[in-house]
Amino acid sequence: MNIRAIGIDLQAGIVVGIVLGPVAMAYGLISGVGPAAGLYGAVAIGLVAAAAGSCRALIAGPNVFVALVLAPVAAEYGLAAAFTTGMLAGAILVAFAVVRVGRLVAYIPHSLLVGFFAAAGIILVVTHILPALGLPTAPGGAIGNAAAWPGATVNFHALAVAAATVAVGLAWPRRLARYTPGPFVALVVGTVIGAVWFPAAPVVGDIPRGLPSLTTPVFNPSFILPAFTMALICAANALITALQADNLVGGSHRPNRLLAALGVGNLLGGFLGGNPGGASVTTFLNIQAGGRSILSPIVAALVVLLTLLFLPIERIPIAALAGIVIVNGWLIIDWQYLKRMVKIPRGYAAVTLTTAVVAMLVDFNVAVVIGLVVAALVGAVRSEHSELQRLVSLPLPDSTIWPDGDPFESQVGLVVMPDWVSVASTREMARILNRDIAENQVTIFDFGKVAYMDDTAATLVTQVVAGRRVALAGLHGVAQELLTAFGDVSAAHLVSDVEEAKAAIRSGTI
Repeated sequence: MNIRAIGIDLQAGIVVGIVLGPVAMAYGLISGVGPAAGLYGAVAIGLVAAAAGSCRALIAGPNVFVALVLAPVAAEYGLAAAFTTGMLAGAILVAFAVVRVGRLVAYIPHSLLVGFFAAAGIILVVTHILPALGLPTAPGGAIGNAAAWPGATVNFHALAVAAATVAVGLAWPRRLARYTPGPFVALVVGTVIGAVWFPAAPVVGDIPRGLPSLTTPVFNPSFILPAFTMALICAANALITALQADNLVGGSHRPNRLLAALGVGNLLGGFLGGNPGGASVTTFLNIQAGGRSILSPIVAALVVLLTLLFLPIERIPIAALAGIVIVNGWLIIDWQYLKRMVKIPRGYAAVTLTTAVVAMLVDFNVAVVIGLVVAALVGAVRSEHSELQRLVSLPLPDSTIWPDGDPFESQVGLVVMPDWVSVASTREMARILNRDIAENQVTIFDFGKVAYMDDTAATLVTQVVAGRRVALAGLHGVAQELLTAFGDVSAAHLVSDVEEAKAAIRSGTI
């Protein structure tokens, strides 16, 4: 790395660190563990992921989805429980890496993630209206906070600070973001006008300085589900972010190593009393600012540490942090996808809407589970349609088998199996085949194109051919393995192709 590249990475790291500090504080408030914990978590996770995470441009730290899942745990069980849940999520991430499921986590459907992001954005906006008015967040999530709006007593100083912060955050020109990030400008504007013109706006107040005290874990079985949800969402978000970062900077990350680094970072952060996290949206700010090596993420984490140790962050208005959260909530919603919802196939739209509604009305843990189930069902329906379209079942005229056969009579049927045969199409395929081959004296099953078959489909085939005169043509690979394992095909005639099956029928060996 030359001196110029080092200088660019240093500049990028400083820019990102300036933004990462207030974002970490804001997400600490979202989680319910406080702004200092947000900063501790950003430093711990950021340094570990930068040193060992294999994606050189990725910034790790506060993550809004992790914060939203953690918030109910902190509210119900307290800080020690929240930090323990974060450590448990870190351990699950390490386990993901050990069993090498890094690439598999990236298969979480995009439609589910869009619904998750939309719910998160709406919840962030709705739950931070009260802090923007100078009031504490109400219990009960989005619904509880919305219900508290009508009777809220507005602190107009806080409202002015929040309004200015949101306005600057949304209106800051993109062409200037590389040099002076919008969230940082918004925070400065909100803090300055709060100190000068609106001093009655509540501020962060005293926060712990210096080295954090270590957390003693406290375990409860209730922590397992939110920890797993945090780990799953953290993994999916990190791997997708890393893939996008690689495309932008020409890198190539190692998925399981990245998951292990994030897991260790969350374990360390939890012990230090830090807010858990994952990939940060500031990754793309880092790339935009020119960050291309692990130097910029390390510098960003160190800037956050200096912010914690030396800057007067206790004077920052809570309304300014609420404004930054509202801006982030608005920006993480994929508005382009939502505008296209009327054109998107209904199944995918159902996954998005189901995930979003369940996340807002119940919680994110249940939303992930239900979203995955709905996505699997939608995928199965579409697979069934695709597989059945490629299934061919037709009678063969006798003249195609015997030279003197009647072209208008058929004793033999031909079934050409699709290249992909799965549980999705099994029930309907069985109905079609049993109907079509019922009158055949002999049926030729052509497996020449089959590239994949699952256990349910193999069982179906063995049941359909049982007791019938059949020839299995071109049986090979996984189809042959499964048909042999799940049923008895010894009575069937195995031939290399359809022409050999016809010859065997003519000779009377079938």
